[in-house]
Amino acid sequence: MKDTSDKMQKAYEDMIFKKSPGERVAMAFSLFDFAKEIVISSIKEGRPDISKSDLRAEIFLRFYGNDFGEQDKEKIIGRLKAHT
Repeated sequence: MKDTSDKMQKAYEDMIFKKSPGERVAMAFSLFDFAKEIVISSIKEGRPDISKSDLRAEIFLRFYGNDFGEQDKEKIIGRLKAHT
């Protein structure tokens, strides 16, 4: 699905590429931090008393759960929960 006109896409790209590489990296980090805060809020809404280690595991699953097989996910979650 494409909901952006070619003209607006070009204007956006021009604006982004006028920024320095450092500014673009800072934007990417900022967007990731914002996305992470939304995910944390969503998790805590459903589980307000979640522990820090369980929260880390849930964040991992939301962002990367589809990228790993079950054994690898279990291993990663085990490590995440081990670091309190």
